[in-house]
Amino acid sequence: MRRKYLLGATADREIVFAEFELKHPSYWSKEKGNWTDEDVLEFSASFDCVRPFNGTDYDLERYFENWMDGLDKADLYDLCERNWCSPQDLPSKLAEECYDVRDALDCSLYPKEMRIDDEYWYFESGSCGQCDTRKDGMDEYVNKEAYDLLHELWDKYHLKQVGEEVFAQVEKLNEMLDEVDEEEWIADYIRRNF
Repeated sequence: MRRKYLLGATADREIVFAEFELKHPSYWSKEKGNWTDEDVLEFSASFDCVRPFNGTDYDLERYFENWMDGLDKADLYDLCERNWCSPQDLPSKLAEECYDVRDALDCSLYPKEMRIDDEYWYFESGSCGQCDTRKDGMDEYVNKEAYDLLHELWDKYHLKQVGEEVFAQVEKLNEMLDEVDEEEWIADYIRRNF
């Protein structure tokens, strides 16, 4: 089963998560005429980075003003026409249509809302997939031993057939990361760094 775990934070103040699993690879069997699972196990891992931001007083109108700077004239004209407004009124019009800040910013990698000291915090999606957070400079870890073990497994076995020894290491990794109280760690991290 694929599970998502908190790993820590980078020097750029991005919070890092990992998803990993042992699975039976599926493929299309011409002989059987269907999708078939192999009897072997393979290891896979991926990583997500998100940027916390305070959404309590987030200025969506300013966000849309900056966003519009990247539009070409044809796209800007099209948006104004669809929203029945001038370019000067477009940022406020778009901001009014948002129920909350997650309607404007991509928070899909970690869509939670956290209330920390009477402020609402959200997590803008950054990089994901096969991004190597070791290159970004990790600053804080929830468990450095687990972080190192996961990256060792990723380096050696990602999308490769594995045996019982890797199964035991993945179980150990799950146990180490299960001990982490994700929301408490994130709240403490935000209090210390933002």
